[in-house]
Amino acid sequence: MVKLDRLTRSLLDLDALIRGYFSKEQYHLLSVSESLDTRTAMGRFVLYILGLIAQWEREAIGERTREAMAHLKRQGVPLGAAPYGFLYSNERDDAGRKRLVAVPEEMAVIARIVEMFDAGASARAIATQLSTEGVTAPRGSLWHGNVVRRILVRQQRPNQRPRKPNRPPRVWDHERATELALASRREGLSLRAIGKRLDEARLCPQRGGAWHAATILALLGPMSAINAVDARTRAQQLRAEGLSLREIGRRLIADGYRPQRAGHWHTQAVSALLAITPQ
Repeated sequence: MVKLDRLTRSLLDLDALIRGYFSKEQYHLLSVSESLDTRTAMGRFVLYILGLIAQWEREAIGERTREAMAHLKRQGVPLGAAPYGFLYSNERDDAGRKRLVAVPEEMAVIARIVEMFDAGASARAIATQLSTEGVTAPRGSLWHGNVVRRILVRQQRPNQRPRKPNRPPRVWDHERATELALASRREGLSLRAIGKRLDEARLCPQRGGAWHAATILALLGPMSAINAVDARTRAQQLRAEGLSLREIGRRLIADGYRPQRAGHWHTQAVSALLAITPQ
């Protein structure tokens, strides 16, 4: 090869090459510029020294480049591609750099994004709305939440909205939960609505988690005589609609009617319920 730094500027990579290839008799490295020959111990020694210098040079170049880019950024010089809402013109400033000029159509989109954000819309909702309306996204791509967030950051808007205050933790209170579930059931609420009301009251099941039909039915307890009449009436209505006994049992559970000695309505129990003679 012509020069060592064309091979690698990492001392670790160079060591792996020497140990894996050039220290054996099968392969050898010859460098024209440095007059290196890895067939000798001195050649390998000099190769390590030059590799160390090449790595230092690579890291020094990186440090100088980062410092220069940071200095330009502190001065407000735009780096890379033009941000959304601007483009580079052919006019140049005193330093010979191209000037940024505003694009009216894109600036109007930015103003609308800021307006929707200030009105309470999230970045994802804004992106969905712009995509639905067919607004052209930056660089012809699609609108995503991250694209909208970058635009909002450039417009001095927070990257995330302040979180809502934490709600008090849910607790297990059997007496309160039973009282609220029974009162809600007397109002004619479904099991799902009762579970939602229990959540709003910051009450949780005994073992935590979400409220399900079984846990709510456990609060309501065995079906009373009045509930049995209501269950029979509901079963007759469902039967009149042409539902099967099995489907009637499912609907009764969903409506909060639980059999006296079982967790589910079987076909025999539903049939017996329909055969009850009202008193």
